[in-house]
Amino acid sequence: DAAPVRRKVQWKHKTDSGEEITDVFDVWIRRVSFGVIDRLKTADDSERSRNAELIAASVRLGDNGQEEIPYEVAYNLAPGLALELVRSIAEINRLRPEDIEGPKG
Repeated sequence: DAAPVRRKVQWKHKTDSGEEITDVFDVWIRRVSFGVIDRLKTADDSERSRNAELIAASVRLGDNGQEEIPYEVAYNLAPGLALELVRSIAEINRLRPEDIEGPKG
């Protein structure tokens, strides 16, 4: 099914003043094809982040999931937020870490 899946994300982080808060919001997760996963796994481009590529390919925003997240925006997300998005992608797509890890070398 190519329709994006609505997913609630909870992101715990600290404000600039050090107060811990939890933001809760919805995103849309696209199911990615084998080709996308294979391309990410076999890419030998050390200049680009596989997780940022995965977020850009999978996460959509807006009321109907029509707004894409560009790679540059995904790359510059707060680490904790990016991790929560990658977790959501993995759950919706039933991915394991080894499914997207690149070549060892």
